[in-house]
Amino acid sequence: MKLGLIGGQIDYSLSPKIHLAALDELRMEGSYQLLPTRSEDLHETLDQLFRDGFQGLNITNPFKYAVIQYCENISSTVKIIQSANTLIRGEKGWIADSTDGFGLQFALKPWNLSTIDRNALILGGGGFARASTLELLQNNWHVAVSMRHFLPEWKGLCARYPDLLSIHSWVDRVALGQNSSLVVNATPIGSDGVSSPFPFNLLPLPGSYYLESIYSPIMTSVMKLLIESGSTVQNGLRILLGQAMSSFSIWTDRAFPEESLRQLEIELCCAI
Repeated sequence: MKLGLIGGQIDYSLSPKIHLAALDELRMEGSYQLLPTRSEDLHETLDQLFRDGFQGLNITNPFKYAVIQYCENISSTVKIIQSANTLIRGEKGWIADSTDGFGLQFALKPWNLSTIDRNALILGGGGFARASTLELLQNNWHVAVSMRHFLPEWKGLCARYPDLLSIHSWVDRVALGQNSSLVVNATPIGSDGVSSPFPFNLLPLPGSYYLESIYSPIMTSVMKLLIESGSTVQNGLRILLGQAMSSFSIWTDRAFPEESLRQLEIELCCAI
């Protein structure tokens, strides 16, 4: 089984480690390759990988939207969020799907948020932001999204959930954060280990739960500050594991092996 990850700067990715551990435990022959790709080469790369017999691909930034146009078919989720992070080999071409929503669900599960007010703030407008928003909306959360520029890819979500979803400018994020039980940073801000999606002088937020989509570095500057203030925080490693588990099951029609998952959770220390 030939698997891989297409993206821009992906040398830091832990995806090969995760998928190879699962293949090994199930005694399935296979490989998982990092496939850094330039935007102008995306279409040609997808065609070549299909001809080379790849069974499945993960897609990460900056191609989650662009890849859709080169697929034979797309899932109902992808139609709504206009973002794909998983490609499955079809008869004549790639089929696009998204496991980002399951990644969010897997990350939130240890927190048992059933007793808190279901008001969430999503920071960012990209593919993971849209997938996370859909996952929360489907579970009856009120979701505010703060982004720098409105993207047309959001129109489907806005039309489908007019009563639960609100879109705001980036400058509104601080005020929105004051009234949100859950904040999800779906931007790369903080990946430099220094920057923060919120002005430091306005932290901590009163919200109890803060989830990063970033897992490199393991601890961002805003996470450190929020931990010191008593907030519950988590980095993006459980998101990554959830995404991988779901993709692996789609490709292989097998559940992600429990022992590999347990060992990966221990080794990666994904819950802070």
